[in-house]
Amino acid sequence: MEKSTYRVSKEPSCMPPSLSSPIGIYTKPATDTQCKTKKQRSFLFGNVIISEEPSNFSIPLKKKDQERYLNSFLKKKLLQLWKKHRHILSVSHPSEEKTNQERKQIYEELKMLLIQSYEEDFNIPLIPFTLFGWLQYVKLTAQITGKAKDAKQWDEMALFFQQCHKNDLLTDLFEQRPSNKSLDQ
Repeated sequence: MEKSTYRVSKEPSCMPPSLSSPIGIYTKPATDTQCKTKKQRSFLFGNVIISEEPSNFSIPLKKKDQERYLNSFLKKKLLQLWKKHRHILSVSHPSEEKTNQERKQIYEELKMLLIQSYEEDFNIPLIPFTLFGWLQYVKLTAQITGKAKDAKQWDEMALFFQQCHKNDLLTDLFEQRPSNKSLDQ
């Protein structure tokens, strides 16, 4: 059995921010002249420079997705419930146990609306990855449709559910159960 060997260049690599993608990850290799203008030390697999310049990054969203978001009673109700409970989380509690009790209580109130809102958009199983992806999707949809306050609340809700997931409060949410869409068929 023969081992694969890889050769890594000892030369530092550089890529100017002008070649970076909107999120700071380079998509094109640098030319020799660009590398000679500004030498930087490489770290492991090369330099990673995060561009701090504003970008015009956007995601195309279909008109029907925007309309579905704007006309969704479930999402409006979920945001309304979140507004009602979010101030409770800002109060500091003397123990982590009390904080988890508050989170669990809020989670129980949001759970059914969360599931129904999720199933309104996606018909794939609800797992942590899809839940957090969906929360980012509705946040971006709110931003694109001009609902900045909604986007902020979706972001807060995503952080809340991440904290709940870290504390194992969402275990019942991800159990196998038939979705409403599969029951309708």
